[in-house]
Formats: sequence, C-alpha cells, structure tokens
Amino acid sequence: MLNGQGCAFAGEVLVAREHEWFRGVSDVEREVIRPSGSPRDLLVRRDVLRIQFRHRSIGIVALGLSSAGEFGEPHPLEVAIHAGPLSMPVELWSKSDRQSAKRLMGWMERLLLALVGPTKAQYGAIGIEATFPTPAALVGSQRSRLWPTTWFWAPQLGSRAVAEEEQLLSGLNQSALSRSNAGTIFRAWRPWSEPQADEPGLERVVGFLGRFVENSR
Repeated sequence: MLNGQGCAFAGEVLVAREHEWFRGVSDVEREVIRPSGSPRDLLVRRDVLRIQFRHRSIGIVALGLSSAGEFGEPHPLEVAIHAGPLSMPVELWSKSDRQSAKRLMGWMERLLLALVGPTKAQYGAIGIEATFPTPAALVGSQRSRLWPTTWFWAPQLGSRAVAEEEQLLSGLNQSALSRSNAGTIFRAWRPWSEPQADEPGLERVVGFLGRFVENSR
C-alpha cells in the first residue's frame, strides 16, 4: 500500500520485546531490528510497533500502531510523517509553504483512501499532532480537541444509515466534501480557504461516526 504511494521500505522495524497488551507504544519495552525473510514471518514471530519507510520528497514515513483506549481494544493503524509547513502557523506561510501544504495534504488523503480498502476500515482521519480515537473513544460523549480535523468514512456506513448520512451531508459545507466509490472525506480545517475551520461541521461528523460505531460494536 505504501509502496504504491512512492514509499520504499527503509529496512528498520520497531518491535516489542515481549508479547503483552499496551496502551501506547511509549509504554513498551522495545528494540529496532533489521529483519530478514518475509514480512509475514516477522508479524507472526514479533509484535511489530513501527515499520519505517522513506518517501523521496516527504522523508521518513512510519507505519505502525496508535494508542488503544481500553484493555483488549484493537490498536488503530497509524501513518506518521513530518508535517512540514502544516506544523507552522498559517500566518507565517510563504507562497511556497502554501503550495507545499496543499501537496502534502493531497498525498495524505490519497494514502488514506489507499489504506482503507485493504484494511476494511470503517472510518479514518488525518490530523496534525492529533490523537486518533479508537471506536470506544469515538462512541464516548465528549470529543477531544486533540482529535483530527479531516475525517473519512466508508460506503458501508451510508448503506446502513442512508437517511442520516444524507441529512448530515446536506448540512455540511459542500466545498469541504469529497465523495467517491472509496468513501467520503470531510475537511473541517482548510487553511487555504474560507472559512478556515468548520467546528459545527466537525461536531456533526464526529457525532454521526460515533453513532455508527456504537451500532456496529
């Protein structure tokens, strides 16, 4: 999946020393190895935390596990990269920073869509220094300000909640939406457009996804 988006395996993998449940990767006794043999064998023998890739222009791309909120809950799949200009205040952007930010966000959205099919993900998100909510957290009553601002949901969601999805979509900023056979993307933060942030729209999307996940658990 990452290879198809211009990434090449960099040769290093972060693995856990012991087989045990953990909340976050930083809680684990871990080590970096340079594996030989097939990736499938590595996944059987070790608990893989991060796999390092490299993109020719983006740099290091780390594929791994995000934090789990509750004991036994599956860890979300996470791709981490350097945010580049997206990590700076928009007011400090140069013209080239703005163009670079658009290219980077476009690449992240294409990667998200490439990942959700093979992983059969029901939802996904993109954020800057954000915490991706597990299903249990998403169902919770209070949204965290650390959650992402760009959200994806799969077509299966719409097929189970047609009327609610159509009501949601009709109330969102249409220029912030992208719909395709792969699913729907809503961007609540778009620093190159007006308004830059759509907090009400974000609340509606997160609430909709929380209800869907709750009904699917």
